[in-house]
Amino acid sequence: MLPKGANLQKIRDGKKTYAITPHLPGGFIKPEAMESFAHAARKYGGTLKLTSAQRVMITGLQAEDVDNVWNDLGMEPAMGFANCVRSVKICPGTAFCKRGKQDSIKLGLELDRRYIQERDALTDEAGCLRLPQFLLGSHNQGYWRDWH
Repeated sequence: MLPKGANLQKIRDGKKTYAITPHLPGGFIKPEAMESFAHAARKYGGTLKLTSAQRVMITGLQAEDVDNVWNDLGMEPAMGFANCVRSVKICPGTAFCKRGKQDSIKLGLELDRRYIQERDALTDEAGCLRLPQFLLGSHNQGYWRDWH
């Protein structure tokens, strides 16, 4: 049985390691939270990985450490289902991009709040963008829409 909020990563020589991926709306994280991720990874022998879905994964954890990692992070396990929205990718919009045309961060965070973990038979990701160059490769990654 999987530890709560963890994914089985690897089985080598009969030993299993797990990963956790906390939900970070839009991939935004305060420095203090990132430091707590690094501290937990060091404490439990894990490795940090930046995912393509704008999240931070802690990999290489032992099953008995997973609950303690969640406690150290002060977070609840991010639970998802196979056919649900697990992340909303957000382009930097007018807040951080010289080409930004609208506040895509505000819209993306609202989409995240509204649709995260909603069951959707089509996808596990959604995107909020305004620039065509961000569409590169997105057709294989999930459902993308230019939200006006």
